[in-house]
Amino acid sequence: MKKFFDDYYARDKAGLHISETIGEAEFDPTARCAVLRVMIQKMQNRLKDLPPRLQRLLAYRYGFGMAECKSINEAATFFHLTENYLKAIEKKALAELRDGMNDGKII
Repeated sequence: MKKFFDDYYARDKAGLHISETIGEAEFDPTARCAVLRVMIQKMQNRLKDLPPRLQRLLAYRYGFGMAECKSINEAATFFHLTENYLKAIEKKALAELRDGMNDGKII
């Protein structure tokens, strides 16, 4: 059986693996807030990289900078598109954002 570095050094005095000893209550809420802020900043930066049309569409559809989100039907009517075409555009834009969020960079 192959042993990994973790197997030797990631255990506590009782022999438990560290991943088994860390409970949900031990996480710092301030750290969670900081991570959330970084993720929001990264999303805003990724939105700026999208073409203006996709920016407007996502802002209208998901309520970025507004009070409420809009349904597919409302967004399609507003942009004079069919619902299926709007779904396809939205799917493409969200895929671009998702790929950018997992690029390994902090911001």
